[in-house]
Amino acid sequence: MDISSIGVYYEDKFKEYGITHVITYANSKLSMLISRDENYKQLYKDDYFVFYERLSARDGAGEE
Repeated sequence: MDISSIGVYYEDKFKEYGITHVITYANSKLSMLISRDENYKQLYKDDYFVFYERLSARDGAGEE
């Protein structure tokens, strides 16, 4: 809930939990931010949802 409402910085939580992919509503604040983040690749989008891959999780870059 905090991530989707931008109550916490999404990348910190995604890194903490090892998130590799994100599905979010197309018109959400989170989607707007992720769409501008070079660490995320949009894999799919329709009128309702967007599916992103978190690139740094692919090879462990930036992971501890």
